[in-house]
Amino acid sequence: MQAANEKISARQFQILFVMNVFGTGVLSLPAQAAQFAKQDAWIAALISVLFALLSVFLITSLGRVIIGHSFSASLVGIISKPVAYLICALFAGKLIVTAALQLRISSEMIKHTLLARTPLYVIAMLFILLSFYAASFGIETRARLAELLFLAVFLPTCAVLLYTALKTDYTNILPVLTAEPKDLLKGGLINSAAFTALELCLISQMFAVKREKLRKSAIGAVILTGVLMCFVTVITICAFGYPQTARNMWAVSDMFNAVSLPGSFVERQDAISAGFWIVSGFMFISAYIFYTRHLLFEIVKKGKRGVYTFFSSAAVFFVSLIPRDLQHVYEIRKILHLTAGLFFMLVFPLTVLIAVKLRKGKSGKGENGKVENRKYENAKAKNAKAKNGKAKNGKEGNCKDKNRILKIFTFFILATAVSAFLVSCENAEAPDKRKFVTAIGIDKADGGESNEVFKGGEDIDKFKVTIKYAFFGNTDDASSNNKAYEIITAPSLTEAFYQSGIRSSHNPYFGHVKACIVSRAVLEDRALFSQTLGALSQNDDISKKIIVLASEGSAESIINEVPDIGIFTARFYKKDTGNNGIECTLGELLRKFSSSGDNLLPVISAENEKPLFGEAAAIKDYRWAGHLSGDSLNGYIWVCGNFDGRELSAKYNGKTAAVKLGKIKRIISIYETGGEIIAEISINANGQLYEDLLDYVSLNNVERQTENANNASHYELSEISEIFETEIEDEIKATARLLQKEYKTDAYGFLETLRKYNYELYSKISGNWDEAFEGIRIVPIVNVDIKSAN
Repeated sequence: MQAANEKISARQFQILFVMNVFGTGVLSLPAQAAQFAKQDAWIAALISVLFALLSVFLITSLGRVIIGHSFSASLVGIISKPVAYLICALFAGKLIVTAALQLRISSEMIKHTLLARTPLYVIAMLFILLSFYAASFGIETRARLAELLFLAVFLPTCAVLLYTALKTDYTNILPVLTAEPKDLLKGGLINSAAFTALELCLISQMFAVKREKLRKSAIGAVILTGVLMCFVTVITICAFGYPQTARNMWAVSDMFNAVSLPGSFVERQDAISAGFWIVSGFMFISAYIFYTRHLLFEIVKKGKRGVYTFFSSAAVFFVSLIPRDLQHVYEIRKILHLTAGLFFMLVFPLTVLIAVKLRKGKSGKGENGKVENRKYENAKAKNAKAKNGKAKNGKEGNCKDKNRILKIFTFFILATAVSAFLVSCENAEAPDKRKFVTAIGIDKADGGESNEVFKGGEDIDKFKVTIKYAFFGNTDDASSNNKAYEIITAPSLTEAFYQSGIRSSHNPYFGHVKACIVSRAVLEDRALFSQTLGALSQNDDISKKIIVLASEGSAESIINEVPDIGIFTARFYKKDTGNNGIECTLGELLRKFSSSGDNLLPVISAENEKPLFGEAAAIKDYRWAGHLSGDSLNGYIWVCGNFDGRELSAKYNGKTAAVKLGKIKRIISIYETGGEIIAEISINANGQLYEDLLDYVSLNNVERQTENANNASHYELSEISEIFETEIEDEIKATARLLQKEYKTDAYGFLETLRKYNYELYSKISGNWDEAFEGIRIVPIVNVDIKSAN
């Protein structure tokens, strides 16, 4: 810890860089990279790292030829004083605008994730107050704070990322290298904005103890953050697919909420990850305010530094309120990066290095290539003398250390108080003043057509929404169920949610919704179903992990008949309950629709207050196309669903043989041969007889009767295996005919499979996919290996 409070070590420089760059840059990097490079977004991110390495090489090279930590004085020794001060003023203005844009992004992210009801300017104001307080410290105090936050926040976040990587489908980044080189370069150049904090190194390296050894530390920091950014980009695209990632600026935050940590008791995991983004945003903004203050003080050279800190903080706050919305923020940031950003990251250090080289050649000054500045050296000597005089008093040095520790402690107290205040803005109601929504039923209102907007001067009620609440009263009361839900008709789903909050003194909370049931009437109307998905995805409280179900009849009747429909559905589809078949979460539905628009939704019905599953609806272009049940649904599940652990039975010699299946492996290969497209579906399953086969079969000879009475013969097991193989193949073929010829719905996801594994054929037929899908010949190759139970 440097007593002068104006020096940092190489390790502290690295940590400051990582904290300033990673959290703020990675939040939007996957979305922006996917817009240019699609599934090759990680390559665009890698190109951004190469730009960053070039920038850090130039900046650290510049740091070796200028002295001290006075940025303006060092420039005056190289170029004329007016030009040097003009560059410093422009740099300070650029820092203010960059910090303001980040303040707006951080405030929007907090509002989106945690504080939906808190005014944006309140969040920004409290954010800037914390940043102002931190920027008032010296550089070394900020470095020590970064060390503490790095251990407390950054490392646990990396651990969550690693666990997320284990649950990711990496086939979503296939095929590789399909984007045009110009798109990759353009995406890499624009996304190098994620490393915009590199420009701070122009000043921060001047505070380093051993500047000549700083390049290695800086390059290591860039490589670390670059690898993590590429890693996050890969798993984000794998989690959502590139179409949905490109449209969702909060894809990284949503990815954290989509994964279920083992043993986690937290409902909103994205709120935990938001802690890291908040800390990173705070470190970024406070750093920019600190260096803006430093530049302004060097230019004016009058007054106290605290005045410049206040001016910089106020400017950042008011500029952050100028953009219309978040999209406008990213547009401004893009333009700023492509102009002033790249200038200070690449052009400026390169130009100054060339000027130093030319100046050295003309004057012969600088034995080691360093530019001498006598005025700065004299000022530095005076400061050193004054500090040496103060250092003679050991008590004064200890007092400064104590004050520094007190400042850090005060900051944590202030941060805690602000956090508590922010939380109170969002949630001021006690639990008994809230209505906890567990399920939502969506029906089409009577007489409401989606293509009509006004009727008689009034909005048409297009939706009839049934909202199911958790009931905390006496469950023995026969009328309890009727009190636990309400029906609202409204022109939009968002309006229905709003009306549910103003009809009583209890505010609804949608954070515990477990299931959403959509009636066939809504599913048959493309516009209504699209509105439904949009409203559900834009509600910040509703998790992307809720189960979406279809119903043949009214969703209201199902919610009315089944008391705990939301909780029951969540338990039924829980992975460890042994449930088999298909399920569809809101996040999965959005991901599939973003690529093809075809999907299969599980259908729910009710009988005697109990929900019934086992059917599915084929969705084509956001519209109900057909119905699957019984063997036709089994034919789909064999290809795309979950049959692991399922019980099967077949007739053998007039008796029933029951088998419990184990792990099922499937491989889908689509190729073209002889002008015909073949979809080869290879299925390998193993099973075990529940009881001894001799209890079921009639043996015809003495030899087979004398076999081990506790085990079926290999011949008999082979015969049963063939029966199951034939039945499975017939089910797959029958379902394929139904989906291809009648419903024309690619519920299998063949188009996505082609894009991943046969891009050449995908490019050839994707423009006429409906016709091509109908003509695909599906060839199931089934192998069932059955063993005796004993």
